Amino acid sequence: MPVELIKTGIAGFEKVYGGLPKGHTLLLAGPVGSYTELFGLEFLYRGAAAKENTLYVSFEKKEEDVIAMASVFDWKLEEQIQEKRLTVMSSELFNYEKFISSLEDNIFSIKAGRVVLDSITYLGEFFNTPFKFRASLGELRSMLNKHDCTTMLISEAKGSELSPYGVEEFLVDGVIHLHNIRKGGELLHAISIPEMDGMDASSQLYPLEMTKKGMRVRGIPLVL
Repeated sequence: MPVELIKTGIAGFEKVYGGLPKGHTLLLAGPVGSYTELFGLEFLYRGAAAKENTLYVSFEKKEEDVIAMASVFDWKLEEQIQEKRLTVMSSELFNYEKFISSLEDNIFSIKAGRVVLDSITYLGEFFNTPFKFRASLGELRSMLNKHDCTTMLISEAKGSELSPYGVEEFLVDGVIHLHNIRKGGELLHAISIPEMDGMDASSQLYPLEMTKKGMRVRGIPLVL
């Protein structure tokens, strides 16, 4: 059965990739400065603009921080929040089971179609063994998939790595990898999708740019 693709709304993304699998849980991986948070936030913003209810989950940011983060773009993010198309869930993680329960309650109550969790790396710090973290990620993915959410779990990776704990990429339905690349004296940004269930995946790099309107994926492969 073909996988249903949804449009991210991010400029150039659909031209290159066609969209993202609906209801899948994805790892959005990248090092510091690779635009992971902005990319995830735009995924929600474009969904909200299309009248879809969306949820940004953060362990470190409050609503005003998310609004400030989006101020680099010519967006109407505050309007979406006021209209309850985009909800910011600020969570203090003291108990994982309570967090999962609260997250599920929020997803159910607003009927969220898109979710971004910032970040899965922060979540991993609360588990003392890789086994417990892996089991908890499996539980999280099952819950998200049950509600048919298209979800991005932000992974704060280093260099070309996908995850700091080495298990995250094996417990999701696909991976979106954002890159920082030094070429001469210039810092370039790029995107690849090395893994994605239901789609043709490729490690081919495409330029990723930040404009006043939002992120843009250029359709010509990056030559290094």
